Amino acid sequence: AVRSADGLRRVLPYSHVFKTHAKRRWLGRRVLDVMACEFPSQATPTYLQGALAEGRILVNSQPCEQTTVFRESDVLEHHTLRSEPPVRAPPAGEWVLHLSPQLVVIDKPATVPVHAAGRFAHNTVVSILADECEPLRAAGLAGLFVIHRLDRETSGLLILGRTASAARQLSAQFRDSQVSKRYVALVDGEFPDGVHVVDAPLRREVLAGVGTNGVHPQGKAASTEFVRLSTDRAANTSIVLCSPRTGRTHQIRIHLQWLGHPISNDALYGGSRATAGSHNLLFAQPPSTSLSSKAPTPSHLEPMLGSGAVAAADSEKAVAAGSRAAGSGAAAAAGSRAAVGQAEEEG
Repeated sequence: AVRSADGLRRVLPYSHVFKTHAKRRWLGRRVLDVMACEFPSQATPTYLQGALAEGRILVNSQPCEQTTVFRESDVLEHHTLRSEPPVRAPPAGEWVLHLSPQLVVIDKPATVPVHAAGRFAHNTVVSILADECEPLRAAGLAGLFVIHRLDRETSGLLILGRTASAARQLSAQFRDSQVSKRYVALVDGEFPDGVHVVDAPLRREVLAGVGTNGVHPQGKAASTEFVRLSTDRAANTSIVLCSPRTGRTHQIRIHLQWLGHPISNDALYGGSRATAGSHNLLFAQPPSTSLSSKAPTPSHLEPMLGSGAVAAADSEKAVAAGSRAAGSGAAAAAGSRAAVGQAEEEG
């Protein structure tokens, strides 16, 4: 990988083999027809004819022919030169906020996916850390365990396990809602004052070939609490503190869209500023733990997010919820800190 002067990390094109078993819906159909249907952006007629002539499309390790059709248990191989989108990321050593034999806590840059998926295999958090962070290089990918995730466009604190036992303990805390997460988002419009709780179930949908989630009465239960931190009337934007009570995919993004205040650079869910180069408008901070790690506030949010904004919002939430609820929340946070400390000791 190389980094350019504009801060982008680019992975040089590399040879890659896509390998998969034939899906049931493929059986009895020509291989070339299936590839053109399933991968329309790449598998154009011109590309497929060239790949076929060069012997880069195989079925059961044998060169595919024009008339080859899929049968039960067939294995498709596609040999290609793969490239990945660039990501905006400083050297991985600058991400690390805490490093121990059990855990690594980082300030994840926006635009970088946590793990391999879709178009990304090497420009990911785990791959870049294993490649560039000297203390993690010896163990490589096998020495990093994903405990929780942040969306690719989201920056902020991310905890990774360095041992299987530490990862299991922390994963259980996330799964059992013993860890509270808070996000700060720049959204469109003047968000209303006060505490707002959205209880809107979510269900996955596929529209125009793109998988998204949306509010649906038959979806899975989802709940998020929102508090406005500040508003910029001239820019018609607001900074909002988001506290998810459940952990559904894209939950905060969808609930903000449902309220009529989408995240400003969220192209998928209606943001008004979804243009190239619109980076890092959303960042996430998992709760304080015994590690006492803190991600720096992104520079573009500093003018709208004063140092006491989150604390002020917490005070407002405590008043709105009542002293009893506030006390329960404090106890839960203390329990989370103790549990993470235990993971450090026992991992």
